[in-house]
Amino acid sequence: HALFALALIDAAWAWRVTNRAVEQGRMRAAARHFLPPLVVYALIAVPYTLFSLATTGQPLPNTFYAKVGSQNLFSWRTLWETMAWHWQDNPMSLILAIVGLLPLWRRSRLAVLWLVSLPVFTAVIIDFTWHHGRYTMPLIPLQMVVAATGAHWVVCKITARRQEPWRRRLRLALPILLIGLLLLGGVNRLPYWAEMLGNNTREVQDIDVALGEWLAEQTRAESLIAVDDIGAIAFLSGRRIVDMNGLVSPEVWPATRAAEGLPRSQILTRILSESQPEYMAAFPLWRWDMVTNRAVARPIKHVQTETHTIIFQQDAYVYEMVWPYVAEANPQNYVGATFGEGISLMGYDLVVTNPSEMVLYLSLIH
Repeated sequence: HALFALALIDAAWAWRVTNRAVEQGRMRAAARHFLPPLVVYALIAVPYTLFSLATTGQPLPNTFYAKVGSQNLFSWRTLWETMAWHWQDNPMSLILAIVGLLPLWRRSRLAVLWLVSLPVFTAVIIDFTWHHGRYTMPLIPLQMVVAATGAHWVVCKITARRQEPWRRRLRLALPILLIGLLLLGGVNRLPYWAEMLGNNTREVQDIDVALGEWLAEQTRAESLIAVDDIGAIAFLSGRRIVDMNGLVSPEVWPATRAAEGLPRSQILTRILSESQPEYMAAFPLWRWDMVTNRAVARPIKHVQTETHTIIFQQDAYVYEMVWPYVAEANPQNYVGATFGEGISLMGYDLVVTNPSEMVLYLSLIH
């Protein structure tokens, strides 16, 4: 959506500068220029937007609302971490890309806007990066192209105008030097990223894949599972899930938007009590308030991994759950009273099992 909006703005600006269609009243020409791409974009984007509105009541994908959240108007930490990730990928390409922004602006404003605006926009919507800054990874190929533009600009500036012999020799040597530095920047980081990829893969295999396979073998086909890391676990288990982080379960958004710690745990517990999952596949540190209550969660499967490079925690468990709230309540005697700010009493059930001994069972439903 953002890239198309930038493309539209860039095209409108170029049209205005070159054709002055609005001032001259040639609106039909402007319509012929802009309507076809708008129609194509609408045909692609509108069906999913309508689906999202019908499903969640929101126009954007539910993953956006589950993950986006910032305590600040602008997160300098996010911007700094994004720059650090791109520096670690290839330092020379980042330096030359910054140099190349000016000459590229004269040829393609859209490329510059996208390269600059995506990191800035990311710093507006999230407070920190994760998974190696994956939201700006699509910029790496563009960064390399802009770096080549910067290298070409440097060569032209240094060797232009005068034709001294040393400048002619530099014209030949400087491109080779810059290309060599670009290649060196990539090759130098190759062992690091190769090891990182191996560790990332092993962690997902040891935790998510292992949990998914165990759930497929040890639970009933109709079981409902509350899950933290949904990808491999949901796919391999083949079970119905409730995503506790809200990526595919928008009903838990009230919990993901609450303050971390006990407030979020209390809201999530009430939400999950409505659907009553039989099991929960979770990282203990994420669900500490629930998993430390043995009356609610009983661990029945433990998996672990040696390294800690991308997985949230090196230990994960499957818990058998007994939820502290019932999904529905129909008390025999309705009260509807409120005690202070913490307790709302819906009603109560009173059962007399032995009148002579006055044995009573009282259930308070709140």
